[in-house]
Amino acid sequence: CTEKVRGYLTKIESQASRLTSLIQQLLDVSNIEHGRLNFQMETVNIRTYLQETLALIQQVVPKRLLNIVLPDDAMVDLDRARMEQVLANIIGNAAKYSAPESQIDITMCRQDNTVVISVTDHGIGMDSSNLQKIFEKFHREETVVHNYSGLGLGLYISSKIMSGHKGKIEVASEIGKGSTFRLHLPVAADRS
Repeated sequence: CTEKVRGYLTKIESQASRLTSLIQQLLDVSNIEHGRLNFQMETVNIRTYLQETLALIQQVVPKRLLNIVLPDDAMVDLDRARMEQVLANIIGNAAKYSAPESQIDITMCRQDNTVVISVTDHGIGMDSSNLQKIFEKFHREETVVHNYSGLGLGLYISSKIMSGHKGKIEVASEIGKGSTFRLHLPVAADRS
């Protein structure tokens, strides 16, 4: 096909993907509110899981360098698809709110019986007054509403997914310097 037609097809595909994502988020919110967010838990090697999942997510943010450091290892219970959803959301936000070609640092370490996955960007950052609200449904900072797309559902859903994994999500941020999201997951009980 011609370049013009290829351009139209690319735009159609992009918009279809956005609509699919929106529908999935709304379905997730409905399931959360009705206590029906289901998980297919399995015990996985977290380092191997992250290596595989981050390789896929890198394709979604090709203009960002993912600086990945995974020195520790552990077995954790997780739903592969749901945890990928959380990581894709956090890394996608890091890419959205930082300059093209910027680096996103992803680290994983073990702290006692918890695995902590950190995602740090060097983007616009957030005001401290908004940090307590960012995990609320439909919350978006006034300063980003007009310049960045989104509905304010991704972090709400991510926080509920982390709760379903008996974990938590935290954030630290500074205006103009970027943000760090930390995902805490319990280490799987030793079944030997």
